[in-house]
Amino acid sequence: MIANVVPRHMTGMTFEPAQQPRQRFPLSPSPLFGNSLLGLLEDRWSEVSADLRTVQLVAGEDLRPAGSMIFPSSAVVGLSLSDGDGHGVDVELVGRDGMIEPTIRAGARWIVRISGMAHALDARLFEAAAERSPALEEALARRRADRITELQNAALCGRAHHQEGRLAGLLLRLQEQSGRSELDLSQEHLADMLGVQRTTITAVASSFKKAGAIRYSRGRITVLSDETLARKACACSQDALAARRLDG
Repeated sequence: MIANVVPRHMTGMTFEPAQQPRQRFPLSPSPLFGNSLLGLLEDRWSEVSADLRTVQLVAGEDLRPAGSMIFPSSAVVGLSLSDGDGHGVDVELVGRDGMIEPTIRAGARWIVRISGMAHALDARLFEAAAERSPALEEALARRRADRITELQNAALCGRAHHQEGRLAGLLLRLQEQSGRSELDLSQEHLADMLGVQRTTITAVASSFKKAGAIRYSRGRITVLSDETLARKACACSQDALAARRLDG
């Protein structure tokens, strides 16, 4: 059972009883499961249902999958890479269209950025089910290829693009992956994710607010116009957004 693979005392994760009676996964995110990859397990539901667990993820805490696949539904998790001086930058965001695998490179951390729900499943069980599901196997191959591109683009974006474009792209990605426009995030957290000073975020967020793209209060940012943010986003964010919408 997954409770033996991901301990209950693990930082940032508490487990709740699975919903009864169990339901079949739809082919798209649902209010209960909310993750598009899990939806592709519909034809293998009998093989995984007993081991699937609901997980509460809490913003700001490290996530340690410990042999499990984690599938966020309303939570968003960032992969933060350290530069060796204690400064980090998020190079990947995972939410309702992705998954978090148990392996992680040295110097990297999975950090919960937006609190919410997720599901955990033993990694070996998931991989075995995926091998017998052509649709899921294809989706995983595409997701892993997209992830390599995303990581490469993140490295280039940080060096080549201005902060306004990077922040606009980040907000769009957070909105997309959480499935909501109200984001419980402080400007300090956004600065950590982009690896910049908080004063930079304050200045850019102020310009977005004047343009009618967002509103913000302490600890919360609301996206009012994703069209405006899309126009302000850097080229790599625009390309990635267009590609994901095409895949979807």
